[in-house]
Amino acid sequence: MKSTRIFGGIWFLLSILGYLVTASYLWLEICMGMAAVGCIFGILVLFTGKGLKFRIQLPEGAEKKQKTEGKLIVENSSLLPVFHGRTCFYIENYLTGERKKVPVEFAVFSRGKSSTDFQIESQYCGNLRFRIEEVSVADPFYLFTRKRKGKAVKDLLILPGVIEPAIQLSSREAYDMESFSYSSAKKGDDSSETFEIREYQTSDSMRQIHWKLTQKLGEFMVREKSYPIQNTILVLLETGFPGKEKREPAVMDALAEVGTGILHRFYGQGLSFEVGVYDHKEQKLHRKRIENSEDIWEMTAVFVKAQRKQTEETVIRHYLEQETGVFARCLYLTAGEVSSDAELLAERGPVTILCCGGQALAGESVYMFTPEHWQEELAGISL
Repeated sequence: MKSTRIFGGIWFLLSILGYLVTASYLWLEICMGMAAVGCIFGILVLFTGKGLKFRIQLPEGAEKKQKTEGKLIVENSSLLPVFHGRTCFYIENYLTGERKKVPVEFAVFSRGKSSTDFQIESQYCGNLRFRIEEVSVADPFYLFTRKRKGKAVKDLLILPGVIEPAIQLSSREAYDMESFSYSSAKKGDDSSETFEIREYQTSDSMRQIHWKLTQKLGEFMVREKSYPIQNTILVLLETGFPGKEKREPAVMDALAEVGTGILHRFYGQGLSFEVGVYDHKEQKLHRKRIENSEDIWEMTAVFVKAQRKQTEETVIRHYLEQETGVFARCLYLTAGEVSSDAELLAERGPVTILCCGGQALAGESVYMFTPEHWQEELAGISL
């Protein structure tokens, strides 16, 4: 557009110069004609593009590293056509934090509708948010442009691939869907099992006295009830990150892929497990007991759509505020630093931490992996 203006300006100056040198009315007519065309186009642009509406068409989901077709639908309710229109897609990946601009050009008749095809390809999974915020229109020769308001929003969900990590289950029966085990360290209120037998204390209820043992031993004995533990695995997927360092896109992509693979592996083994994800934008904890493959994809979509946030808050803290139960195993997946909140999970069951892209940490239940070699690095881990 800038070159067109320069070219037109040169021709206008040459026509003036030609008239001054030759005194020919032909050059004067050319000069006046160019000035008239410029005025007409300038006035035309002032009123062009006032009745534009935009709509982005995309499929609900797509695969990463594959081109996805989309359409930009433009409706013009004005009597004036748009000869040249230009806008930009502002695209943000909620999972990886990537942002980019993709320019799109269009033209539309008066009181008409146009469709412009475009392609998008993402190297990583995540929820891609497409936004249109500003539009520019120009005359047929790009001499004048004017900005117009234009808004449209559309999401494209890029789900991770399903590659199940070779995680070993030390005892499948330990996570049976229908049974319970009992804590050896915490008393509870389940009368079907005994936690311990001890001597009577003044604060004890008379209902706790074990009368047969009391009669046999000659002193009051108390029976403590057991605390039942759900034979369910708890899987928590972290969306927050402490510190100022942002996570690399490949790290978040690998975290989503590992998490999805683990959920499919657990489901394929017939295990009982629950998934928790916290969305910092909505300030909402999403949790679900997985009963079928649709539940897995639902929670996977929740994870890749959840807004990331630099914060000390973790999904652990929000989950424990709502849940008081004890689990057969707690699996915490995160990227970068491992929050100290992970220690709180130890009160609810044995904890295994899978961390992508962080520095090596001490502890037999903490496993680090990288985006490039996670399949080899997680092979043989036993729960």
